[in-house]
Amino acid sequence: MAGRRPKPLAIHQLNGNPRHFSQADLKGDENPAPPIGVPEMPKGLSKAAKREWKRIVPELMSLGVLSVVDGKALASYCEFYALWETARNQYLKEGITFIQHYEDKEGNLIAGDMKPHPCVAIANNAAKTMKSFLIEFGLTPASRSKLKIAKKDDGDAMDQYLKGKKPTGGNNSPLPFTIDPALMEAE
Repeated sequence: MAGRRPKPLAIHQLNGNPRHFSQADLKGDENPAPPIGVPEMPKGLSKAAKREWKRIVPELMSLGVLSVVDGKALASYCEFYALWETARNQYLKEGITFIQHYEDKEGNLIAGDMKPHPCVAIANNAAKTMKSFLIEFGLTPASRSKLKIAKKDDGDAMDQYLKGKKPTGGNNSPLPFTIDPALMEAE
């Protein structure tokens, strides 16, 4: 099938519903809604992948885009991050180019052409794959700018007042609510 693959309707909601799906379509029974939460870290991740997992999971949770079923995709991203880091460290240590040597007919090594270090290509391919995962999770500037994530509710006015927060109500009272004077009559 040619063209872009369809996005889940939840992503359309986060993007502000640019295709103007009806609310019935967006909230229909056929739309999977996996539970929000941290997936279990798969066993066998490399050390660098585990480190990236522990770094990125809190970020994804704060955005509210991580689900318990996202473990495999997240693990794949983390392993490509580890591959990128390893390849990058290798070419930073050895240089981004090398001189390819040839052997002549007598068995002498002759310096040949300058070639890019193979780890440069490995790091570039890993970075492209990482980017595709980051886009899926809404973690690139362009993909993030399309997401419309609801801010956390601070609770009702009384909760705000009890927590010592400035009232957000429209009255001039120091309280986040108004008191009906008729209820204040002396007994």
